Amino acid sequence: MARNTAARNEAQRVLLEVGITEPPVRLSILADYYVFKIEMEDWPEKYEGKLERDNRIIRVNRNHFRAKQRFTIAHEFGHYFLHRTGDFFDDGQQDRKRDQEKEANAFAAELLMPYEWVRHDYETITDPNELARKYEVSKQAMWYCLMELNLIR
Repeated sequence: MARNTAARNEAQRVLLEVGITEPPVRLSILADYYVFKIEMEDWPEKYEGKLERDNRIIRVNRNHFRAKQRFTIAHEFGHYFLHRTGDFFDDGQQDRKRDQEKEANAFAAELLMPYEWVRHDYETITDPNELARKYEVSKQAMWYCLMELNLIR
């Protein structure tokens, strides 16, 4: 299943605007550029992240592993750029607002693992685990990206 095109395009626009051209995407650079604070919270496992649009804060569960935190931050940026009103609190349950959650996930995936970058890097790095380390994403996220690109089955 291909990623949401509008979400992918918006992620590419953001990378271009900020001037990020290679992995790993430094989310602190995005936060500084768009004047956001990223704050770590001591939440139960089921809570992932929260976008406080008006305060320009992204809150992330400090108890999650780093790659998941990075994806959560990118996901919350997705809500910010794609869904122009309201705050978002991600508790890992996507039943509510399913389309918005899918769009934010597509944005996050493209922000952290742009198709073109991954396709180019796969020419010289064919080990998905090594690519995951290079992009600072989970192995699962990289495998999914490579499958979407039809580079692995």
